[in-house]
Amino acid sequence: GTATDEFAANIIKSGADDYILKDRLTRLPLAIDAALKQRQAEKERQETIEKLARSEKQYRTIFSKSPLPKWIYDFETLRFLEVNEAAISHYGYTSEEFLAMTIKDIRPIEDEEQLLDDLSRVEKDPDIRTGNWRHRKKNGELIIVDTTAHFIEYGNRKARMVVARDITDQVKMEQQKEFDRNNLFALINNTDDLIWSIDSNLKLITCNESFRRMIVTVSGKPISPGDNILSSQFTDEQVARYRAFYTRAFSGETFSIIEQFDSPVQFWSEISFYPIRQDGMVAGTACFSRDITRRKKIEEELRLMEERLLNQKVQEQKEVTRAIIKAQERERDYIGRELHDNVSQILAGTKLYLAMAGKKKEELKEIIKYPLELIDSSILEIRVLTSGYVAPLKHVNLKELIQTLLDKVKDNSAMQTRFSYDTGDYILNEELKLNLYRILQEQINNITKHAEAKNISVTLMADGNFIQLIIADDGKGFDPDTKRKGIGISNMINRIESFNGEMKIESSPGNGCRTYIRIPDQ
Repeated sequence: GTATDEFAANIIKSGADDYILKDRLTRLPLAIDAALKQRQAEKERQETIEKLARSEKQYRTIFSKSPLPKWIYDFETLRFLEVNEAAISHYGYTSEEFLAMTIKDIRPIEDEEQLLDDLSRVEKDPDIRTGNWRHRKKNGELIIVDTTAHFIEYGNRKARMVVARDITDQVKMEQQKEFDRNNLFALINNTDDLIWSIDSNLKLITCNESFRRMIVTVSGKPISPGDNILSSQFTDEQVARYRAFYTRAFSGETFSIIEQFDSPVQFWSEISFYPIRQDGMVAGTACFSRDITRRKKIEEELRLMEERLLNQKVQEQKEVTRAIIKAQERERDYIGRELHDNVSQILAGTKLYLAMAGKKKEELKEIIKYPLELIDSSILEIRVLTSGYVAPLKHVNLKELIQTLLDKVKDNSAMQTRFSYDTGDYILNEELKLNLYRILQEQINNITKHAEAKNISVTLMADGNFIQLIIADDGKGFDPDTKRKGIGISNMINRIESFNGEMKIESSPGNGCRTYIRIPDQ
């Protein structure tokens, strides 16, 4: 039969896919095929919808749970459309606060123009873009982020998704490294000190500008990393010496040396060597050279000053010694004259009165004979004694004094004497003459008392700007290194040193003695 349109509609509404009229059964295969295809299409559509739902859920999970801050913003209004948990946590805003803001609100006000300029370029060239930006957190802290952004469709809106990675610490670290590099560069290149490093093959690793200038000055050509540090500008002796220094450093030793250079100008340098270690092995050495010329000159000036002060002190001491010797000479002269002029006169007067008494009384002659002999002997001894004590303080005739002294030795002993005097045009001052005489007198006294000599030789001569006195004997000799008890030699040395002179004694047992005295021009 037939069916009305209303009946057909109800059939479809009840879940039928199609209906066939009896008089049109030829449609049945096509209708069944169409119904099956429609069922398959509906199934696939449903599966697609479910798949899209699962994909959406996964996307939401990935977006929301991403460890990096993410957000989506409307490209037209710049308003936040969606933010993830990491963004909320890192920036400090709530989700509601974010969605009420634009991307300009998380930028410093001074960066807004740069942001808008970048957005205008994005619109013309809508590729994935990356860049570093300054963002401001809710607490006002400025951070630096590395962002990656691209366009997406979001609810029929033109939007951009942004992923932000906080690189503030990394940037600060890089800035600090850059500062340190620049600071180090400034330090090593704004100094006159030489800084360089070499590897174990003596090849230059790096150096500062001062070292480069020095190499150009010395060799006339620049030096570059990889060049042999011991090139032809050095002498063979320098190459050998510095090769030894570098070898010490390569062995792991840290040390410093002081080098003196005389060309092109005289200067001193303190060079330090520091081994460079890599993986526990010495891979090279870092070297540091500092000009210490000023320090050395100051040290030399201080040394010279100390020497001058010491010499001044010594000279003052010698002046004191000479003053003491002068006082002793005056005292000797006074004692000698008192003995000669007073004591001798008293003894002579006593002898006269005793002689007169003997003439008046014959019985006294024999009694006073021996006292008179004693008085004569005392007068003679005083004369001998005073002849040694009294010496002229002015107009000293040194040659005559020495000859007289040697004649007395010859007359009063079995020793033979020989005297040579040749001062040429050299003029000796009175004080030096007298001291030379006293020195000779002291040594002659030592010889007569201790040497058991047969011959004495005295030579006084001018030798350049020096006066030289040589006293020799052929006595029994002695060991000069043996400590002697007397003060005679000590007195001689004091007199000699007071004139900046020097004394040398050559002697040995059985071989006599030779005393050399050398005094510079006064």
